[in-house]
Amino acid sequence: MGALTESMTRLRDEILELRHNRQTFRADLERSTKAAQFRVSALRRAIANDLAGARRAWCGLASGISPATRRAHDLVVPPPLEHHRETRLPPPLVEPAPSHGKSPFKKHRKH
Repeated sequence: MGALTESMTRLRDEILELRHNRQTFRADLERSTKAAQFRVSALRRAIANDLAGARRAWCGLASGISPATRRAHDLVVPPPLEHHRETRLPPPLVEPAPSHGKSPFKKHRKH
């Protein structure tokens, strides 16, 4: 009976050790999950603030816009009356590069 008692005692000790390891793992996992949730929440807040600031700047509501910039935005020509419901993008500030007839996105294959 001595060998059986020793085996049962060793098995019980292993079970207790594994249970303790599982509890420690769960606690660490919960802690790291909370930390990740906090970081993601902070990132989402930062993105929302950036979007709100961009929206204010785009609409001209930002207090940091200089009068010269505001005048430049006001110089955009409104659409004619027959197109009053359409939206127009202002012309680009930089001239487009001359086209060579080839798409810059087309991949060249080597044969």
